[in-house]
Amino acid sequence: MIYKGIWVASSHLTENIESIEKCCKNGAGGIVLKGTDGRMSQPCSRKCQQCRLVSSFGGRKLFFDKRNIYSFTPNSPLCEFLSVEEVKNILHFLRNNHPKVLRIANVSAKNPEDFIKTANLLKEYGAQLLELNSKYTVRYSDLKSDTAEEYLLNFIRKIKKAIKIPFILKICPEFGLLDERFFRDVSRCGVSGVTIANGILVNLPPSFIKELPSGIIKRTCSWVGDRLWELVKEYVPIAKNYFNFVSASGGILDSKRAKEIVGLGADSVQLCSGIEFSGYGLIDEIGKELKNS
Repeated sequence: MIYKGIWVASSHLTENIESIEKCCKNGAGGIVLKGTDGRMSQPCSRKCQQCRLVSSFGGRKLFFDKRNIYSFTPNSPLCEFLSVEEVKNILHFLRNNHPKVLRIANVSAKNPEDFIKTANLLKEYGAQLLELNSKYTVRYSDLKSDTAEEYLLNFIRKIKKAIKIPFILKICPEFGLLDERFFRDVSRCGVSGVTIANGILVNLPPSFIKELPSGIIKRTCSWVGDRLWELVKEYVPIAKNYFNFVSASGGILDSKRAKEIVGLGADSVQLCSGIEFSGYGLIDEIGKELKNS
């Protein structure tokens, strides 16, 4: 049975023990670790800080442009994924110190074989659930959007037969994979559930690019405000028609939105940007609101 409650989404908030401890103490029921790319071989532990922007929550920076809220994390290969040792240490920490908090590993992979090897290793380290990140998995394939669906469905079928740990699919709207037919096809592949939705990647606004330090790759950012929230509200009820478990992630900035999305069928609420705006106490605040509603 997948825990139904408040999760902290895969992000810089779940890449180190200090931040994860704060999330757990404030009532998080699940921690989705910052992703690994399926090779589990990245050596960087991000101690050099060269690829980070200065902000209160590590590498993430929020900014406004034409009344939209954006979130930008430097696209450096040094900090895109967790290393194998970091994943192992965090999973061991959670298992030993917060055994009731669900341990979810976010995984991308270039091919099914890499994912299978990684899944088995993560299970050995203590992961209880995997979240297959469609964004990077499809991007690795270098396919266009009209072939991304077939590629991902075949990928899921292959890994489902070979792994012994349940997994949910984090669906990426930027590849056009959010429609009722896709939900139906995925549900027939034996996936345990879905996460709606990942941040939509957009080009960085020129006004913001000027503020970036030299050496930072100036490529993309994600919406974290109303645009992403509208997507979550639109697709959660559709996904619920096909899956027993639906996790909502994106634009959930306060308890009002959390209650609304649960009312639309979400089983778990994933928080990230809301914590950035309001602090770790938002987890406890939303938990109490949902319990009393």
